[in-house]
Order: sequence, then C-alpha cells, then structure tokens
Amino acid sequence: AICGLGLEEYIGLLSLAKAVVAPSTGPVHLAAALGVPRVAGIYSPVLAHHPMRWGPLGSGEICTFLPEVTCPARLECLGSKCPEYECMKGIGAEKVAKWVVSFP
Repeated sequence: AICGLGLEEYIGLLSLAKAVVAPSTGPVHLAAALGVPRVAGIYSPVLAHHPMRWGPLGSGEICTFLPEVTCPARLECLGSKCPEYECMKGIGAEKVAKWVVSFP
C-alpha cells in the first residue's frame, strides 16, 4: 500500500493531479506516464542516476532538477566521503516550486 492506498487507487489519485513533485522513483514516472500536466523530478547528480538515462517520459511538461555540481561518484553516492556531500540542498525548494506554479 502507498499512503494507505492500493496501487490502483494511488494511480487514480495521481491521474487527478495538476502537478507532481517527486524524487527519481515510481511516482514521478507514473505521473509523467499518466500525462499529469506538470511533473518535476528530483535527481541525484551521481552519473548512474542521471535523468538523461532515467528521466520520466510523458505528454505533460516535465522538468528534472539536479544539483549543479561535478559529482565524483559513478554508481552510488559516496556519502560523507564526497566533497559535494550536501549537494542535494543545492536544488532549492523555491526553484522547484517556482517552476511548478509558473503555468503559461
């Protein structure tokens, strides 16, 4: 169950959304595939996680957000060993929210 909903109910709820913001997981892909008008995906800068490979596909407006850093990791985050360890804070909720509400 997702948020107390079965999968079919969750998909039905997503299909009613005007916008969805989610990390690079199932909900962002489901929302995009359902044609939600605005889908914002939050992605890690790790090379193997890049939205060029794993970004959502759909008919609505889709924007992926990832930190603007040169990530030294290839397959998984290096954690506290990384000089860019706090990189996800660089995305900024304000930037994502501004895109979501900026309907033409």
